[in-house]
Amino acid sequence: MTRYLAPLALCILLASPASAVTFSFASDDNHDGPTFHGAPTFSTDDITDAAQMSVDSTVNVDLMVDLNDDKAGGVVTFQATMTFGGSIQIWDQASQGGKYLHSWEVSEGTIHFAQLGTGTPILTITFESGMFSSFSPQYYYLGSTATLQSSEEVDSSIRFTAHPLLQGIGVSGTQLSTSEDFAFTFTNVRIPNGSSLPLIRHFLFWDSWVSGGSFSAFAKSPIGPSL
Repeated sequence: MTRYLAPLALCILLASPASAVTFSFASDDNHDGPTFHGAPTFSTDDITDAAQMSVDSTVNVDLMVDLNDDKAGGVVTFQATMTFGGSIQIWDQASQGGKYLHSWEVSEGTIHFAQLGTGTPILTITFESGMFSSFSPQYYYLGSTATLQSSEEVDSSIRFTAHPLLQGIGVSGTQLSTSEDFAFTFTNVRIPNGSSLPLIRHFLFWDSWVSGGSFSAFAKSPIGPSL
């Protein structure tokens, strides 16, 4: 797919409406620090972006917006900062073949993208019921990978808000009103400044942890043809 950088001037050129939109960024887009951070106790935000651990105090990503769903072309790339916060609520564990799936419900979640440099909002996603899970070889530790995901089917409160920068390339609120879903992948999950896996105790992240991460999300309008 052809990739375009999208400053404000380019946004005006692509005003054709689309019925389905995909958003994504690649793992380790943030080149001066980790992407995500886990707090060691219950708090307002147990999982956040790792801006505090980046050299420039922001998590910077190339947010790709695909206006053509699975068809060729239609990709605009925004150089963006990402902020994220969510609270873990309920812990569960399942054992399989001597390995353990640790899972938490995540609520009060907000994912926000803004244009790098200007801070102009691009996209905001809010949700009340997501699932963070990690498959681990050990009962008391997170694994080295994890996921966080949610969708309209499991969380009717999920909302995608297209700000003026997205509207400028043809993405209106109606394009983001049905079939909303998103997923993050976490890789190289570890304690800060080390390689050990994070400890779990009493249903909590006992250790602070950091990780890389990638992102993909999808939404479509209830009516209208695809490009």
